[in-house]
Amino acid sequence: MPICNTQAEFIDFLKGLNAAGDIMLTAKTPVIMRKKGNPYKGAVKVQAVKVAINEDYQGQVNHRRFMEDKAVDFVAEGLKWGTCDDNIIVEHKGKTYVKTILLTPDREALYMVDNRIITYDDLKPFLRVPTASKKQRLDQEVKVRTFTVDNVVAATIGDLILYSNPNAEL
Repeated sequence: MPICNTQAEFIDFLKGLNAAGDIMLTAKTPVIMRKKGNPYKGAVKVQAVKVAINEDYQGQVNHRRFMEDKAVDFVAEGLKWGTCDDNIIVEHKGKTYVKTILLTPDREALYMVDNRIITYDDLKPFLRVPTASKKQRLDQEVKVRTFTVDNVVAATIGDLILYSNPNAEL
């Protein structure tokens, strides 16, 4: 039985965190792709990732800079989109997002279009090429990920089910 039964309870739980912590998020997100000539329009990605919540982004980047024997001089800028008063929840244009730092590398994801599974290799020619942060000046970038709360399928802490979206379809 989840601790949070509704999206509102899940958001309130996250807002109430006063320390950083790791959670496993499973999300179903739209795949951002080129549209021209793309037979996979509407594709979605379902993936479970381990993320840090309420983490000090600037501190994480500077720690990694120290580990890479680089100057510890990174200064984080504020969000260029949305408002985030608590380092966890971002509000933007009527939507609510969870701000995280990716801890595990992108794990095996499931890609689907029109409820059928497709491979990453099928999608690859239509995907945008990701670019690393030039401001971090790191070999191994600290990756910030924001998830629309509507796209969160489930959230767990260890064996504890924090939230299971009753409206999620896989």
